[in-house]
Amino acid sequence: MALAITVVACTLLGWEQMRRPRIYAASASVSFERRERVIDLKRFEESPNSEPYVVTRLADLRSAELAAYVEKTLTPAERERIVAPYMKGRPPQVADRMVSGIVRSSMSADRVPETFVLAITVTHQDPEVAAMLANRYADQFIRYLYDKSTANSNAGLSFLRDQAEDLRKKLEASERSLQEYRTRFNLVSLDDSQNIVVDRLKALNTSATAARVRRSELDVRLQQVEAAIVQKRNPVELVSLLGSAAVADLQRKIDDLVARRTVLADRYGRRHPAMLEIDRTLETLQKLRDDQVKTSIASLRTQRDKALAEEQDLTNQLATAESDSLKLDQIGVEYGVLKRAIETQKSIYSQVLSRLNEASISAQLESVNLRIASRAQPNGTPISPNLRKTAMLLVLLAVVILAGYPFCAEMLFARVRSGLDVESYLGAVLLGEISSVRAMAEKDRPHLVRLESEEHVAEQFRSLFSQFQLVSKVAGRKAILITSTIPSEGKSFIASNLAAAFVAHGKRVLLIDADLRRPTQHRSLGLENKAGMLLWLEKGGNVTDDVERDPLLGLAEISPGLFLLRTGGSSRRASEIVSGGRLDVLIAALQAKFDILVFDTPPAGVFPDAVAFARYCEELILVCRFGVAARQQVRTVYERMRQTGKAVAGIVLNALPSGRGTGYYYYHSYGSADRYSKYYSKDRGEKA
Repeated sequence: MALAITVVACTLLGWEQMRRPRIYAASASVSFERRERVIDLKRFEESPNSEPYVVTRLADLRSAELAAYVEKTLTPAERERIVAPYMKGRPPQVADRMVSGIVRSSMSADRVPETFVLAITVTHQDPEVAAMLANRYADQFIRYLYDKSTANSNAGLSFLRDQAEDLRKKLEASERSLQEYRTRFNLVSLDDSQNIVVDRLKALNTSATAARVRRSELDVRLQQVEAAIVQKRNPVELVSLLGSAAVADLQRKIDDLVARRTVLADRYGRRHPAMLEIDRTLETLQKLRDDQVKTSIASLRTQRDKALAEEQDLTNQLATAESDSLKLDQIGVEYGVLKRAIETQKSIYSQVLSRLNEASISAQLESVNLRIASRAQPNGTPISPNLRKTAMLLVLLAVVILAGYPFCAEMLFARVRSGLDVESYLGAVLLGEISSVRAMAEKDRPHLVRLESEEHVAEQFRSLFSQFQLVSKVAGRKAILITSTIPSEGKSFIASNLAAAFVAHGKRVLLIDADLRRPTQHRSLGLENKAGMLLWLEKGGNVTDDVERDPLLGLAEISPGLFLLRTGGSSRRASEIVSGGRLDVLIAALQAKFDILVFDTPPAGVFPDAVAFARYCEELILVCRFGVAARQQVRTVYERMRQTGKAVAGIVLNALPSGRGTGYYYYHSYGSADRYSKYYSKDRGEKA
């Protein structure tokens, strides 16, 4: 098969390659010239010998704009030669559009490795046209770069001039604003003004502090004098507090008269003229003293008021000076902002002028540093079809097909699809083939045999029953385990209908849903899962003679002779549950009540539950869905089931497409199960 496919594929590919029209190629090249640069302008452009510059030139060479340059230079005769090989069967009106497409698509450009040379290659069915277009591309590429460089230089210079003029105007406006600001606030020198304000603040602060101290001293003296007067203290203390020379002199005279009067009082008595004179004089002096005290107190109050007024005045002046200082600081901030803005604008303006000068010099020195290194010549040897490349391609294709076919065939067809796969590859007995019932409602599938809703499929289950009876090595009561390799192979469907087939042959059957992880039998039969195996084990159920009516087990009678033991919940600890001794007692009690136990277990290729339940069974059946499970997977599961030591009755091939039944298990004696079913139906109708 691989050889036949190789011959056909290589023949078709070789014929397709050789029937292509001949294509010729012509190449021209341009190179970069090295030149000494007068001014270093690395900030503005890449060096003409740098990698990015070469990549940029390649992009220009491949651009649609350059293709348009080339197309504009073509004469009517050249345009006609370009489209001539491609005009067969096409109207003349499309010629102009075809020229544009051919000019753009036929050119390819690349860099010659390790050089500064760009190769321009043009392919065409006419070798002379290919050479002409390659040379035209080289010529127009240099002209295109010259025009582009000139346009870019002019645009750049214009932009820099506009920027410089705009910055100059902004700088002049900022300088005028600064001058107006200085004139408005009379700022001859901001530093001198700030120093004057600081010195004035210091002087006012010193004077205000001195006035505050002086006023405080006068307040204290005045309070002491007033307290002495109110408390009628010793006049000598009052005189000391007032500090008045006149009051002190009067007090001294009074003290002298008092002393003289004391002396004369002992000599003369109180009525003596001298004593009376002294009293009159003393009274006069005391009155004068009191008047002088009042005058001194008034003077002291006046001094205190004057000191307070001076203090308030100095405080006001200090506040005014502080306000002036704050305003001057604010003015200084604004002044600094304006000054820094001017400095920044001057710096930017200077940089733009410098770049403008450099760009002007660069524009004067700039020229396209490309030259044509070689011109294209017509080449008489076509590049396509290439016999050598075609031969290599055919050899490669042959190797790929011959080497890859076995792997592809294994990937596509290594699935169980027939009885031959079962018996020759797996080495197992094919018990039966069940046709696909995809058209049947899912709720009706478990009752197919019992209701005979699909007669030919029901007949296949009867044949399955017969074949199982033939290969079975266990007579009488038995337990059968039904499993599959992977999920969704129809093991539950096979289990329920095979159980019904046993019932139809007079057996009393218990269908056990042993898929504790994902039970399905109760759903397919329209029952709830509130009682069953897990609930019985969890509640500590006991085995009695009336095990069929145990409410914890909840055996459901599906039809006369057919019962279902549900799971009673779900659990991921299936292996631990199965290994318990209490389950052994339960299974033994059920085997005593029923002729056949049918265990519906999880897929043996995914979970170990089927192997664990196998110890309760005498025979095992493996279900394979047509074209689903890989043969190697099925073989692995089959060998694992044989290692349990139990008899593996065989394999049931499920869900065969319509017309694919082989009747393999009849050993070709009666034909397919479908034909046998139709014959049986016809014969039964005639008898009726």
